[in-house]
Amino acid sequence: MGVFYQLAILKGCPQQKALKCLSALPESVDKNWGFSLAKARLSEKNGSTLIECGSLTQWREFPRALSEITGCPVMLLYIYDSDYWGYYLYECGAMADAFCPYPEEAAGEGEALELFKGNPIALARCFRVAPERLKPY
Repeated sequence: MGVFYQLAILKGCPQQKALKCLSALPESVDKNWGFSLAKARLSEKNGSTLIECGSLTQWREFPRALSEITGCPVMLLYIYDSDYWGYYLYECGAMADAFCPYPEEAAGEGEALELFKGNPIALARCFRVAPERLKPY
């Protein structure tokens, strides 16, 4: 088993607001999602909060819930060793985009692999960059 790194980016959500929202998540989050606020490392950059998540077990539910409660876009970026990386992007509790170079690793049962090809337009809109800059990746 290798290193699995997970980082949540709360776009436009200051750290103080993020902490308040994280504290409002149900207590079951620790047990069922693998997230611990006590173990998480938070930092703020340009008005957005970065959260080093530790070992989440619910990669989709965590950013979905945070985007819903904060009202901000939330991206969960994950890196597995140097084998692959991917992300889930949620806005207002709904999945706006997802990417994994090995979609069969990310897709749930019955889910179309097409969901994980990434959408540079959705990503660019959220992070306010030109889509052309993201398409090569």
